[in-house]
Amino acid sequence: LGDSQGSDKISVSYPIEIFGQRGARVDLGDATANLTRNEKAKAQDSVFMEVVLKLYRYRQILNEVDVISEGLTAYSKVINMLSGRPKLTPEHQVSLSVFKLAEGDFRFKKANLVSEQRAVEDFFSHVKGLDVSKVKSVLPSKKQEWPEIKSNGNVQDSPYYREFVYNADKARALNEAAKSKT
Repeated sequence: LGDSQGSDKISVSYPIEIFGQRGARVDLGDATANLTRNEKAKAQDSVFMEVVLKLYRYRQILNEVDVISEGLTAYSKVINMLSGRPKLTPEHQVSLSVFKLAEGDFRFKKANLVSEQRAVEDFFSHVKGLDVSKVKSVLPSKKQEWPEIKSNGNVQDSPYYREFVYNADKARALNEAAKSKT
């Protein structure tokens, strides 16, 4: 009777997943992909909002610079008129000093606005690659009456809402993956 013993060894390089491990990994991958797409949508929304706000601010700056320039012209005329008098009464001297202070204040405000104007123009020219004349052609019109903003009631379209949903999906997938490993 010949006793023979033998052993066979089989090595499988493909992992065998049991108890829903593969499904949990797929769910986790889907949730992570959804979160990534949603982050892109949020970034696009953020850039869009920044551009719109800068367009409105640019239009506002241009209007403010015009108003301040008109004020400076008026102050200069009054200062020249008072300075051109042969003799000033004490009240006129005080008025002249007040107008000079106001003119200096307006010059300071104009300098700040011009600086901000250049920063916005740099944003559009360097960051967005747009010429200033092109930006001026698409400036929003001045609002005579502010519009009433109505919600369409569909918050599911918001990337911020979807972020919460996708994070919940990811948490469920991580939970299922942890359960399948035990």
